[in-house]
Amino acid sequence: SVSGSDGNTSETKFIADTKGDYENDQHRMSFKGQFYLSKPDSPGDGGPKPRTDRKAFAEFEENWKPFDNDFYFIGTIRYDYDRFLLSKHRISPSAGVGTTLISTEDLKVRGSVGAGLSHTWDTMGDTIPEGMVRVGGDYNVTKGVTFTTTHTYYPNFDETGELRIISDAELKADIGEEGGLTASIGLNNEYDTTADDIDKNIERNDLTYFLRLGYDF
Repeated sequence: SVSGSDGNTSETKFIADTKGDYENDQHRMSFKGQFYLSKPDSPGDGGPKPRTDRKAFAEFEENWKPFDNDFYFIGTIRYDYDRFLLSKHRISPSAGVGTTLISTEDLKVRGSVGAGLSHTWDTMGDTIPEGMVRVGGDYNVTKGVTFTTTHTYYPNFDETGELRIISDAELKADIGEEGGLTASIGLNNEYDTTADDIDKNIERNDLTYFLRLGYDF
């Protein structure tokens, strides 16, 4: 998706993303990734050049269901890049257990809990142990229209009170044949209590929202 704004600040924004899912009786796998670029135009009054924001993430999740019930093992790994943060790169593997909380024809809600590590590098390299609590759901609003959302809470085990919360939501509608062209509106948000430790101008809450066209294969 591409968007722009004009006024006191002229800015070009670009978002590209991809996602995929696979599921059978014992395994469920999902992948999603996104690249975001926000490039303000240079001011005409000779002031400081605005900074270009680039950020991206990629996440893989696998659920393994060895028993004939609603419980499963979960493994995730996520990579984040944000050029505005002091530690621009972060990788976060985690593992735990989950269960299906609600399962109907139109609504599925899953919850999981686990633990893992968060490793950052660049200016401030660090590895910390952290927890992982995740709730996600899929809802068939009507034929050809779906709503999905995931919320993940990462508490820092070393520093009480430090945490990250990553949330995403998307409302998607088919606008062509089934499995073809789609239109969606959604958002990604990350709340990080350490984001402003060095630069107080950096917000702890980092929200990206979008309206886009896509294609389902």
